[in-house]
Amino acid sequence: MKSETIKVLLIEDDEDDYILTRELLAEVKGGRYSLDWASSYEEGLKVAGLLEHQVCLVDYRLGERSGVELIREAREFGLTTPMILLTGQGNHEVDVEAIEAGATDYLVKDETHASRLDRTIRYAVELNTERCRAEEELTERKLIEVELKRARDAALESVRLKSEFLANMSHEIRTPMNGVIGMTGLLLDTKLSPEQRKMAHSVKVCGDSLLAIISDILDFSKIEAGKLAVEMSDFDPRYTVESVIELLSEQAHNKGIELKAIVLSDVSAGLRGDAGRLRQVLTNLIGNALKFTEEGKVFVEVTQETNTDADTILRFTIKDTGIGLPVDVRPRLFQPFTQADGSTTRKYGGTGLGLAISKQLVELMGGEIGFASEPGQGSTFWFTARMQQPLPADQSTLPPPSRLVTTDRLRDVDALVKSTVRILLVEDYVINQAVAVGQLEKLGYRADVVDDGFAALKALALDRYDIVLMDCQMPKLDGYDASAEIRRREAASGGRHTPIIAMTANAMMGDREKCIAAGMDDYITKPIRAEDLQRVLEQWSSLPLKKAETSLSTSAPDTFPAVDKERLLDAVGKEGQIPPAFVELYRNQMSEELNRLNLAIRSGSAGEVTKVAHGCAGMNANCGMLAVVAPLRELERMGRQGNLNEAELMADKVNVGLERIHLVLTTMLETERQFVT
Repeated sequence: MKSETIKVLLIEDDEDDYILTRELLAEVKGGRYSLDWASSYEEGLKVAGLLEHQVCLVDYRLGERSGVELIREAREFGLTTPMILLTGQGNHEVDVEAIEAGATDYLVKDETHASRLDRTIRYAVELNTERCRAEEELTERKLIEVELKRARDAALESVRLKSEFLANMSHEIRTPMNGVIGMTGLLLDTKLSPEQRKMAHSVKVCGDSLLAIISDILDFSKIEAGKLAVEMSDFDPRYTVESVIELLSEQAHNKGIELKAIVLSDVSAGLRGDAGRLRQVLTNLIGNALKFTEEGKVFVEVTQETNTDADTILRFTIKDTGIGLPVDVRPRLFQPFTQADGSTTRKYGGTGLGLAISKQLVELMGGEIGFASEPGQGSTFWFTARMQQPLPADQSTLPPPSRLVTTDRLRDVDALVKSTVRILLVEDYVINQAVAVGQLEKLGYRADVVDDGFAALKALALDRYDIVLMDCQMPKLDGYDASAEIRRREAASGGRHTPIIAMTANAMMGDREKCIAAGMDDYITKPIRAEDLQRVLEQWSSLPLKKAETSLSTSAPDTFPAVDKERLLDAVGKEGQIPPAFVELYRNQMSEELNRLNLAIRSGSAGEVTKVAHGCAGMNANCGMLAVVAPLRELERMGRQGNLNEAELMADKVNVGLERIHLVLTTMLETERQFVT
């Protein structure tokens, strides 16, 4: 087989692709190919009909017609030559259509290299040779029926398994993992003996490690299947870096390693990109630095390389004082399943997929990744990411609220709000019910629990709920159909819109869109993280907060402090002092945001009022600027209800509160200067 020349016909209307195919075949080691070219649909069908070639490569796009049509027409004429469809990108429906039309196989151009093309052609020719031998023993009609059915069934099954495997694996693994990790977390919050706490902590660490390994494998599988993508949204890179440092700080503390991060002041606060994928890369690289560092420190620095009206390029650098990298492993470091040697896996664990995944994610974000290292001298990993500039109407340079402010008054208000929020939990898995209820109780919420979609519909018909936490895969009536029915009933009755949050183990690309299409409002994945649960509850329970927040907003200004200084110093302080640069940034930012807010109020744009007020309230609460939080929350509520009649009056209260805050900040800065002098 390898010594004989294989005659190949390429039916392709693009000369550049013909040249590329010719070069690929020429690269095949030991392969002997004779390539002919037909540049149109009609010419290709005619030349293929001469039966002078052992295999045909058929482009999917042939002028106004398609390669699938050509294959189907060729088969109808009785042509049995193997035909391989060439597509520009992987497409499940096109692949199935091609197989059904009679294609022997299909290849994605951008993913096809010389060896793969050689292997596919030879397999097709060998398959055809076997078919020809079989024809000597069977009638031609019987052989065609058997071969076509076997090829079609095998191809359909292969495509089906490829598309469903990741989703099934993700759901089946994440569901019990949610129970293991969630219940262990709840167990650690109970009274335990030191020995019991140590064992429970070990279970949680092992569960987290297992989940990380599973996530690596699933992400790599998504890369292989071409299903990994970025989701664009507005975010603050400072907050993203801070969240990763907080996540890994315990690991660093346990090893006695100093972990520090600095985001230079010129880095734009409001950008548009995939904060989740950026966090994933940072977590992997910083986690690796901590893993391979026994003593010393890990330092993270974020700089801004370029900033234009179109986009911004950020550079992230992670330096450690760890074991460094041997010279021989460096060329294959970003290849999958690669670690320094077998002892690395035994000592440090892991899949060897993290850097390969990080490389793919960085490239998806339009950046590059690299490193410098010496054995025993530590390593420096770096990567860049290209971010977009948000549109002025959508720009939000404010971080989302991540912590509750610390005054007793606001603690009381927060507890009151949470106690009035009515939550319906729809979950069929008993352990996950217990986990979710436990997490909600830890956050200060209570919930009613039902175990299927029909029970959820009945509960909503009998009572009023502020939020529904909805599992997606349940017996009898699943979460998708239940959500669609809830929306249908709301539309028919003219009733209020009840926020529905998908709480599901389905974590694949497209699952969020499927939930939204079914009528859900938001989406969090299992294992459920407390911070994600808190985020969606705070975001979607804003409507029922009217009573508590209005009482705070209408209180006399001097009944609570303008600034929670402890929270402010915790959020932005440096060595127990507030940086003057932050005060200037805060004043400028709030001035811009209030201008946007007033403009939105005057123009009657309720949606813009909601957006600006929500962002400002979150940022001020996060930094302890108490005097403006309540009126901003009230403005957010007004915007969501579409009633701006009292909005200007409430905006005036924001200005009054801001003046109180400015006075406190000025006093703090003057006190610091006097202390220094």
